[in-house]
Amino acid sequence: MEPGAFFTQVWPMIAAYPVAAFTLAVVAGGLCFAFAWFLRSNQIGDLESRLRRRDDEISDLEKQLAKMEGDFASPELLQALHGGAGGAGGSGVVGGQGGRGGDVHALPGGGHLVEGGQGGGGGAPANERGRVLGQITDLYMLSHDGITPEMAAGLQLPPEGYINAQLTKQGAQWRVRNINGPHCETYDLD
Repeated sequence: MEPGAFFTQVWPMIAAYPVAAFTLAVVAGGLCFAFAWFLRSNQIGDLESRLRRRDDEISDLEKQLAKMEGDFASPELLQALHGGAGGAGGSGVVGGQGGRGGDVHALPGGGHLVEGGQGGGGGAPANERGRVLGQITDLYMLSHDGITPEMAAGLQLPPEGYINAQLTKQGAQWRVRNINGPHCETYDLD
């Protein structure tokens, strides 16, 4: 049925009972408005609850970030960053002959293990460098969007520039280079 044909069939009834037709139109319009208002208020309520939940998540992440930054500046960690223990014969770098370099491997639980290395003395122990790299990685994941699943799983280190900038900020006497997934080379500054 065409809209024009429907209107011509209904018009005699509207003309005969104009008050009833007007009342029906007002009630139908009011019901449509009430239904739209209900949907809109539910949508607004849902968005407000999502915003509150997101604000809570942001607050929690900011607290974690502040705690990590506080942990990052702890005295024992600063000692490891500034050269730690080690002597002429070895630095605590696993499998190495001193503190001039080493490969870092991701460990379960977010830590990293430093291996290899050549040259003589003065580097931080492998587990300290690994712990520092783990904290820098955690800091990177908390402060950046778009973290890859590989990084979240501990299979990728942050960019070399970011790690070295954090080490510089903390006054560390070593840096990283040649990052390849969870592996990197560390070296002492001369």
